[in-house]
Amino acid sequence: MLHRAYSFALSFEASLVSKILERLPLNPGEAVLDPFCGAGTTLLECKVSGIPSIGIDANPVCVAVSRAKTDWAIRPSTVKILSEKVLLSASRKYRSFLLRQKNQASLGLVQNDLIFRRSQAGKYLISSGLLKRGWISPLAALKTLLLMESLKKVPARPRNFLNLSLLGLLVPEISNMGYGPEIYRKRHRINPDVFGLFRKRVEDNLEGLEALRSLKIQTTTTVRLGDS
Repeated sequence: MLHRAYSFALSFEASLVSKILERLPLNPGEAVLDPFCGAGTTLLECKVSGIPSIGIDANPVCVAVSRAKTDWAIRPSTVKILSEKVLLSASRKYRSFLLRQKNQASLGLVQNDLIFRRSQAGKYLISSGLLKRGWISPLAALKTLLLMESLKKVPARPRNFLNLSLLGLLVPEISNMGYGPEIYRKRHRINPDVFGLFRKRVEDNLEGLEALRSLKIQTTTTVRLGDS
């Protein structure tokens, strides 16, 4: 399924939720409320079990992730086509960057690329010092920002699913961060294959989506951004 599409150190196991739901006496018309829904584990398990649910979280990333995990109406074939267009656009821009810099990818040269000035995330990476301190390598950051920029051109619902695939990669596969459960610098990746990782994660998540769609469950799931 999609539980592993995005998770973090404080997430609990889906099996715990399913066991609780089995013991929970729900009457017709009742729903489960998760006021701090996080990565959407409870919401996803509720939907699999045919139980309506409402999730609330103050973190917009968690809201986006939870919505993507519980939106099974999007067509996998459409998402696949759009993901390839995103990858093509981002990889072309990256190759153009390398040609301009003659394959010299120092921190200063990467930071001078326009995307770090036109992207809010790029500005933050520089102003916060995350890039300078090596929490993510310059090339990894550049490729991720190029993907994010290309994703903005995708319609909202498939974009949510593709964003889920990218967000799920950031800490474990793209950045140098780790959970313990605190966040810290764990490794030193210089030039991870961001585009290849993204393609593989999209494919894996689409398999999970196909499995969920095959259940043919029509249960409603609502996810709201707010402070419970």
